[in-house]
Amino acid sequence: MEAIIIELPVKKVLTVTRKGLIDKNFNKAAHDAFTILTRFISTNRIWGSLEEGCLGICPDDGVEVPPEESRYIAGYFLKEGAQVWARGEEVEMKMPTGRVAVFIHKGPYETLWQTWNKIYRDWLPTSGEQLRDAIPYEVYVNEKGKVPVEELITEIYIPIK
Repeated sequence: MEAIIIELPVKKVLTVTRKGLIDKNFNKAAHDAFTILTRFISTNRIWGSLEEGCLGICPDDGVEVPPEESRYIAGYFLKEGAQVWARGEEVEMKMPTGRVAVFIHKGPYETLWQTWNKIYRDWLPTSGEQLRDAIPYEVYVNEKGKVPVEELITEIYIPIK
């Protein structure tokens, strides 16, 4: 596991949240959240206000929070200075700034859990780094359906002190 350590600036994100961890994955919640979000973006013609790629945030662990109540937050980064009037289910939020370790996962989303496990099980204990109180997240660099699944690139952002 190789990490790239960077300092994140303030980033605003346009998001939609859905609940439901089913069979230990958020596939349905993610699909539903991104469907609502992309419909809002298309209807309001704001694709030009967004940066490349999208992100997924899973703030609940499925143990302390019941699986059916566990949240998946789908989002798109807003370009600096972009003005979007979110309404209804769409919410604008700020991503925490600070140091992060970034990892690259190449391949299907269904195997992301293996990379997450390696980060926490193998990399973190030997890295000399400590986690900070912020939610990790995934950035989907390319899109399922536009590239073969084995070519999907997902960046995993782990907040560190």
